[in-house]
Amino acid sequence: AGHVFEAYCIGLAREGVRPPAIIIGEQKYGKGGGQKTSDVAVLIGDDLVLFEVNARRVGVEPLLTGDPLDASEELTKLLVKKINQLGVSLGALLDGSATLPGVDMAIVKRIIPVVVSAGRLWQTSHLWTYLDGARDPSKCRSFADVRVAPLQAIDASDYQVLMALAYRGYSPGDLLARKASGPYRYRDLAVWLAEDKDAPAQEGRLPSIEATFESMVGELKPGPDISTD
Repeated sequence: AGHVFEAYCIGLAREGVRPPAIIIGEQKYGKGGGQKTSDVAVLIGDDLVLFEVNARRVGVEPLLTGDPLDASEELTKLLVKKINQLGVSLGALLDGSATLPGVDMAIVKRIIPVVVSAGRLWQTSHLWTYLDGARDPSKCRSFADVRVAPLQAIDASDYQVLMALAYRGYSPGDLLARKASGPYRYRDLAVWLAEDKDAPAQEGRLPSIEATFESMVGELKPGPDISTD
């Protein structure tokens, strides 16, 4: 499921973000190529957006028990592990031990790190306080670089909306940076788009998603009535 979700996210990025932007999948680096960069990288202008993807959904245990230990373990699997992973790969790009084809890090002015999860979480300042405290300081020290914008977390539906907005001409990096710079820093992308009067309107979906939806709906439509008396 992880590989399928990664391929899906890369496909949406390639459909939504227009040239001359560059879309890059994960690249191997390190001794024997044992490490990998983020699952999706988007270079648009002098913005570099790094998406680390997780196909995991929220487990049933914390939903049923409400136990704090179950909840913290679930957050670690869903977000913290991926945040640490993203911090390491970002650090490798900054120090030159990892590279992305067609990307000159010397001319990148802003880097936006994003974790994408298939499972949905309600984002609040309390959640982000936990995430900031639970992540590994050593692995995530790259987030303190002057060029790095605040870390963001979005789910699969937010990612689809973001790529649909890119298809309409908006820069994903600019949108994410705008959201993170104001009072919606710790809220869902959907909340920012719905409530902030300066945010773009959510109109339409990517053509591929529209086509899939229409195909599914078409299969549900009843056929012609050929019954006879």
